[in-house]
Order: sequence, then C-alpha cells, then structure tokens
Amino acid sequence: MERPGYADPPDNSGGGQRQRREARRPFLGSLRLVFEDDFSGTALDQSKWFIGPKPDGGQYGGAHFVTKDEPQFSRVYTVTNGMLSIRAFYDAGYADPEGWGRRWYSGQISSCFPNGRAPGAVRKGYFVMRAKMPAVRGAWPAFWLGNVAGNNNPAGGVEIDIIEGYGQFPLGYVGTIHDWPGQTGASEKYQQKHFDDMLGGANTQTEFHTYGLRITDAEAIWYFDEKELVRFPLYRANDPNLGAFFAMIDLSVGGGWPVDVPASGCMEMLVDYVRIYSAD
Repeated sequence: MERPGYADPPDNSGGGQRQRREARRPFLGSLRLVFEDDFSGTALDQSKWFIGPKPDGGQYGGAHFVTKDEPQFSRVYTVTNGMLSIRAFYDAGYADPEGWGRRWYSGQISSCFPNGRAPGAVRKGYFVMRAKMPAVRGAWPAFWLGNVAGNNNPAGGVEIDIIEGYGQFPLGYVGTIHDWPGQTGASEKYQQKHFDDMLGGANTQTEFHTYGLRITDAEAIWYFDEKELVRFPLYRANDPNLGAFFAMIDLSVGGGWPVDVPASGCMEMLVDYVRIYSAD
C-alpha cells in the first residue's frame, strides 16, 4: 500500500518509477543505491543509525540530543505509518546532561558510528531526504553531511549543510559548505546560499519536499524537489585524505534566534525517506 504523500517510492523492477526518477535526475542512472531507509518498520533501525551526539561525541545547539540509552528516547524518536518523527521537547525542570542549562531535549541520527563504521557514506554520489519541517519559531532542523576522515582529526574536515532550516522562515532555507581547520590554526572557510527566492513559493513546513545534494570530484550541487539550485566548489577536492561523507539529520533549536515554546511543549520534524547513492 502506498504511504500517504509518498511521491517517489522505491522501484525494484527497473520499470516506470525508476525511469521517471532518472529522467528528472539523469545522473542517477550511473549511481548505485548503497543506503536506504523508508522507515517502514516500527522503530528506528539502530544498525543503520547512530543516535544522539555526532559520531565524534559532540553536542551543540539549544537542545540536548538524546541517546538510545536515555529515558526520553521513546518520546523523541518514533517510527509510525512509514515516517520517522523526531520531536524536540521543552521541560522547565530538565537537567541538561552537558551542564549547559538548556531546557530542551531533541534528536539527531547519523549514518556513521563512533568506531568509524559507516553504513551510509560515500566520497562521490547523491544524498536525498524527503521531509517536512516544524512550524515553530526557533526550530532549527537540518540534513547535513560530515566527513568520516574529519571525526577527531586534528587537520579538520569538510561539512556540507544540505538544508539548514529556521522555523520563522517557512519559504526558504540555507545551504552551506564549510572547511573546518581543526587544530591547524587556519581560519574556517565557507560558501553559503540562502534559497529564499528559489523555491517557487514552496512551504517547507506545510508540505513534504525532497532535499538533495550531489558530490562530484570537484563540486557540491544542491537540489530541491529534484531541481538544481546551486553549485559550489568542493573544499579539499584534491586531498587524498578527504574520505567519505556521511549523513546526519537533527532537530535542534535556536541557531541564534529566539525560540517559541508551543502550547504542547513540543515541535516535530517528519522524515519520509533517506537515500544515499554512490558514484565511487
């Protein structure tokens, strides 16, 4: 049975759906699907996803990212009706495990684990997520890529933000590529694009949309609903130690903006599917 709103179902027959996808994104015909989660089960697949902080252990933002071992786990991460729900909760009495005084807790998942195992990681290929963002001021959802070689690497690494959303701006989002210097003493470099005027009036909070990024030998290319938006040169493209990129999905809060507390005390991000294709 087709799930509600599922615009691009997997097609294992090599037939019509696949042909239509490849017509819209011709490069897909030369890529291999190496990672997929359509959240068709009843719980988050912990063989595919590391849950909580970044694989290097880092926490950030205005909400603590709950791990699989914390009591809030089943509130934050749920899988029902073919959708992953990541919820952020406000609790005035919450004891922030990092001691930062935050009153929100939320979720983040990564296709790479702290031991370096990365079920979903490629150096070249295409990452895509279909999702709906929360309609709350101060929500800070993201679909972004870390660099496996950059985890705990003194030389730093490359980060690519496919979508960095802000709850007060439903008609747009931000895409960024960062070159983090690590402990080298160099300055961070980044290239960024605000997509507010490029979505044709599409609303990221009331509708499901696809957010994609293609990485080639030398470029990072952003897509929205299968339409190319912008291309940036890939930092460290000629570095043999650059390594593979892995995906992260999170619902943080803040991002430099005030945060509204809904009457329910909760905000929600819904994810329909995640796919990673390899050109390696």
